[in-house]
Amino acid sequence: VIESTVTPLVISQSCNYRIQSGHTTLTNPIGATDVIFGLNSAGATATACPLVDSAYYFKLSWSGQGDNPFTGVFPYY
Repeated sequence: VIESTVTPLVISQSCNYRIQSGHTTLTNPIGATDVIFGLNSAGATATACPLVDSAYYFKLSWSGQGDNPFTGVFPYY
């Protein structure tokens, strides 16, 4: 697996040391997975830190040879 940083992962002290933004790609011989951090629950870029005990979201997109593409938005704290 090869990891490529598309945009740097930014960790913010003001957001309780969570990843506030960033984009990385994981590539292997059969496909690639893009991971985008710092989103809201709708999958759009978050404009502010989440409230205490609330989540940021990341978008995971898989595309591979002969497989159906997959995209999902998941929370992280």
